[in-house]
Order: sequence, then C-alpha cells, then structure tokens
Amino acid sequence: MKANSTIQGFVAFSIMSFITILNTGCSVFGVRSAEEVPYKVIGKDGDKEIRQYPPRIIAKTTVYGDYKKSQEEAFRILANYIFGGNVPEQQIAMTAPVTQERKSNQIAMTAPVTQEKTVGGWTLTFAMPMKYKSVYELPTPIDKRIELVERPGGLFAAIRYTWLSSEKKNDKKTFELLEWLGQNGKYEAIQTPYYAGYDPPWTIPFLRRQEIIVEVKNRKSGELN
Repeated sequence: MKANSTIQGFVAFSIMSFITILNTGCSVFGVRSAEEVPYKVIGKDGDKEIRQYPPRIIAKTTVYGDYKKSQEEAFRILANYIFGGNVPEQQIAMTAPVTQERKSNQIAMTAPVTQEKTVGGWTLTFAMPMKYKSVYELPTPIDKRIELVERPGGLFAAIRYTWLSSEKKNDKKTFELLEWLGQNGKYEAIQTPYYAGYDPPWTIPFLRRQEIIVEVKNRKSGELN
C-alpha cells in the first residue's frame, strides 16, 4: 500500500511538472513564454530599477514554517488552484456535479511568483493574468487558505540577480536595495520588501531571474505613482 501511494504521488508530481513546463514555455533554458506582470521602467542603475506597475490581481496563501518548506507547501496550494482546484463563476446544472468539477477553470501561469515573510511564516502569491480586472471574474478557490486580492498599481524599486535564491541571499539583496534607495535619496520604501521569482526550480541556475521588490514613494512629492 505504501509503495502504491509513493508511485501515485510521483505520477501526480510528474503530471504537475509537465503541465508547469508547458505553462512556463520550457524555461529550463531561461526562455519564457508565460505572461509577465507588465511595468514601465522609470529609472535604472545597473541591476536596480524604479518601476511603475499597473493594478493587478493576486492569489495568495500564508504557510507557517521555515523558508524552504513553507515555499514548497504554499506553491502546491496555489498551483492546485490554477490547475483546476476552483469553482467557475458560471455555475452549471446541479444535476451534473462530476461534470462541474471536470469543467473547473485552469488559469494560465503568470510571472513572477512572490514570497514575503510574515509573523512565523511566509506569504506566497501568484499574479493572475492581466485580462482579469476584478476578483469576481476569477474562479472561486476550493481551498479556503487561498485569498484573491486586488493589488493597486504604484512605484516599486527592484534589484535583480541570478543563480539560486535563499533566505540568506534574499536578505543580502534586500539590504543592497534599501541601501541604494537611501543613497539615491529620491525614493523611500513604504512597504516590506518581498522576493519575486520568474522561473521553475529546474531552470539552469545562472539563467534564473530572481528579484527583491519593494513599494516606494517619491520623497519630494510624496506621490505613490
């Protein structure tokens, strides 16, 4: 019985991985075809940028534990939602509950996936495709741990890097970004910085796109956009 469960788990993981490869444009070589959250670059200094982001919708979940395990569990929760773990807004006849389940919407994978530290845990988010303008247009998550949130647009600072991410490396890049903002003097961080990843785990490390992003405001005008 245990062997069968292990095999079933491996098959399920393999199917999920294959679907994810398709949705991310086989980005093992760093070539991405998945939709990315659009932004306009306001200013650039090497690996650091000031960006203008539009309003967007995210799906998020919070998991408690250490960095790696929380990331993996939260990713599974959100991946299940976009791969069909949802109820479409347009309900079908109650006489066909099995058909209704099979017709659950599959949502396109969108980059980046973001992770932010919370008290005792981590919050992971998936950006929803930009065609969705309201949370009410999206399928309802079956898993109650998932929340759909409309995130307003605004100014953000970002620092980009490659290779693997880790809590230690993210802390280092966060310090670099905040130090740069302090030296720049024009923009001020107004929220907690968060990690953003654009590639699946099997992407070649030196081709991976990793970022630390933080919302900012213009010190002189106080404007957020």
